[in-house]
Amino acid sequence: MSGWDVVAAMGLVDAALWACAVVPRPPARALQRLITHCRAPAAAASPGVGDQRHPAHIARRRGRAAELRALRKALPDALDTLALCLRAGLGLHEAAAEYAKSATGAAGDAFRGYLAELSVGRAPDDALEGLARRYPLDEVAVLAAAVAQSLRIGAPLAEVLEAQAAHCRTLMLHRSREAAHKLSTQLVLPLVAFIFPVVFIIGLGPVALRIARLVGMIR
Repeated sequence: MSGWDVVAAMGLVDAALWACAVVPRPPARALQRLITHCRAPAAAASPGVGDQRHPAHIARRRGRAAELRALRKALPDALDTLALCLRAGLGLHEAAAEYAKSATGAAGDAFRGYLAELSVGRAPDDALEGLARRYPLDEVAVLAAAVAQSLRIGAPLAEVLEAQAAHCRTLMLHRSREAAHKLSTQLVLPLVAFIFPVVFIIGLGPVALRIARLVGMIR
């Protein structure tokens, strides 16, 4: 095998790795139907496991995760808005109602659910507990506990909401830093799969050619 063959083989290997990682390979419809048909008895025998693997369940779970991420992102601004309404002279329920009128997304839905529980006669503590149960986030749980305690002891709610908004932003900053630290680890595979083979071809290609010429001259 000559030096050019070695360089060409290394280039083909790198191109194959790139194609396997980038080009999507959707399964054929017939194969997908066969897999679904084979998994149907197992799903019927164990409905819990089958439901978790069902595409509809996976889609709902991903949608729920996206809703929680949206609420986590919008919660600090929502708390600042409620604090401004409280400082303007409104009560907590009136401030939540004013915010729910114009708010969209997960934060608006969360406070509309809170107001709906209040409208059917539930106590504020129970409505806050239901809010934390519907949205299982640490920020929401801490917020519900802090607001419930403030309502019981008569502490100023505006200051509590502002402190919770600052706490939520601090947690978001910490998560962003953790994601940035993990990025270096996640870049190892792309570097090994795509960058390093090209560097090896460029750096070792001429050396391989010279070695091949020397071997040919010796022979």
